[in-house]
Amino acid sequence: MRRLLALLMVVGLLAGCSGDERIQSAADAGGQEAIDAQPPSEPSAAPAESTPDESSVDAGAPTSGTDPGDAPATIPAEEMMLDELSVGYFAEWPTPNRVAQAGEAYDEVLGMMVNWIPFTSSGDMARAMEAGHIDISYSQGLMSFAAFVTGGSDLLLVGVAARHTGTGQEAGDARVFGIISTTGAFAADYPDAVTGFLQVNENAYRAYNEDREPFIDSIAEAAATDRDATIALLDAFTFPEKDAQLSEAWLGGTVQQVMKEQMDSLVARGEIESALGSYGAFVDTSFLETVS
Repeated sequence: MRRLLALLMVVGLLAGCSGDERIQSAADAGGQEAIDAQPPSEPSAAPAESTPDESSVDAGAPTSGTDPGDAPATIPAEEMMLDELSVGYFAEWPTPNRVAQAGEAYDEVLGMMVNWIPFTSSGDMARAMEAGHIDISYSQGLMSFAAFVTGGSDLLLVGVAARHTGTGQEAGDARVFGIISTTGAFAADYPDAVTGFLQVNENAYRAYNEDREPFIDSIAEAAATDRDATIALLDAFTFPEKDAQLSEAWLGGTVQQVMKEQMDSLVARGEIESALGSYGAFVDTSFLETVS
């Protein structure tokens, strides 16, 4: 049933992908909307035929967790079972994990069906996680994530998907990250699902970083771009492995600081009223640390 609803959600998204969603006032929800116009981060070589716009998640999309008709309303966390995982992603982005996605490696490692739901904005991803329509977001924009948690959202950053612009990590204001996120509630209830998802990513990144050539054609096919465009896009991405992600240059402190700087910048521009004192509480590396 959940798979059918997820498929209906995809149809709804494809049918509704038009229009230009404007940046709304920060008074709406503590600044969440201030960055909705930014998908994860668009590299300059993005395919001309697939420029993301802002579409809303179908309000009738499936919710995560156990079917309420099959179990009591309140279930102890240790007794909860997850039979499907719904993941939001940007279908046009060429990333190493697309090969694992196409080959159903996620399904095999996690021992369940993984539904991949395409999105056109990081803001829509966040709202879908809040509503329980999806469980994990792959490559949500860091600034979007920071704005939502500033407004009180129960989102949790558990890994790094990619870095965009192709510049060095020390590039200051040019630092733009796509992250792997979920909600605090989902992570607490289904830690093995979060860890398993990160494990498949790690396997894909290691293989790609060792020798990307065997993967380019498969990535291009999955992202519906030609080989040259795919290579140009991949050249603008960095895919950090576990040890790099856990270092000071990433989740060991830099990503948290970048979020703080981004939100302080929005405060200075009058787009949100205030930023949090720290964003460390919204980054949990414990799942990544158990990845082999």
